[in-house]
Amino acid sequence: MVLWDVPGVGTRSFPRNDYLQKISFRSYDFFLLMLSERVYENDLWLMKCILKIKKNAHIIRSKTDQAIENAQKDYPDRPKKEVYDMLKDHIVKEFLSENIRVTNIYLISGHDDSRFDFKLLVSTLLRETPDLKRCAMTLSVAPLSNDIITTKVDVLKERTNAHALLSSMVATIPIPGAGILVQVVMLYEEANFYRTQLGTDEDSLKKIAERVHCSVKDLQIKLDMKMHIILRTKMAFLSYLRTNIATEGIQSVLKLAIPLIGSLIGVGTNYSLCVYSLRKILSEVEKEARSLNAYVVKWTESESQI
Repeated sequence: MVLWDVPGVGTRSFPRNDYLQKISFRSYDFFLLMLSERVYENDLWLMKCILKIKKNAHIIRSKTDQAIENAQKDYPDRPKKEVYDMLKDHIVKEFLSENIRVTNIYLISGHDDSRFDFKLLVSTLLRETPDLKRCAMTLSVAPLSNDIITTKVDVLKERTNAHALLSSMVATIPIPGAGILVQVVMLYEEANFYRTQLGTDEDSLKKIAERVHCSVKDLQIKLDMKMHIILRTKMAFLSYLRTNIATEGIQSVLKLAIPLIGSLIGVGTNYSLCVYSLRKILSEVEKEARSLNAYVVKWTESESQI
């Protein structure tokens, strides 16, 4: 997945007459048309060019927070939501002046991705990205909403079978203790990858804690988050696997087992327990991610009318 930041059209170096050729116009899957204070004639021209080749274009209006603050200085009694609607309506009318009907308009703020339309924009891009690139894009974005969390979990679930098979094969290393040690490390790293992807790792929690004005520890206690304890060390993780996954998962072995042939037949049961372990961990991390997201949404709504 490659995101290209192409030069603006209409400058001395990139005039209209050869602009499309210079930026390899037809090679992109979709376009993000960035706007700020106003819609320029070149923006309208470029949108017409995009529509001619039947590609998707998403119009993004930045600096929304600044625009609302400025408008409220002139109209202090006007609600933020009304100003927000006015900004979006203005963009629609500008494009309609050239007979261009647009609905995919997103108002965002570069200072706070939890406000306005940023979450909706990301969800839309994930949904419309070509299949071969969707996985890469899904894993590259932050878990900003429940829809994005769901998309990420679907992608992460697809990884469990391959990682479980690889780790169960490693467990057959003919050196006493070496196989199981490597296997635990592989599962441990994959579990931490889930936390990073779903935004419940320490770095992500630190950023959120700063935003909502509390400590990471208070946030973890308030939301009853326990995966950071389970994954604090590899030994703690191994203990969790032994006491929780092994006892609960043994009943699921027959359901998850797959027929393996040749030299792999000996790792069949091990594989099934690895699949169960990873899915169990992913499920727990998902619960924490949704709980965290709900908390941040509630806090954000209390701070802003939009």
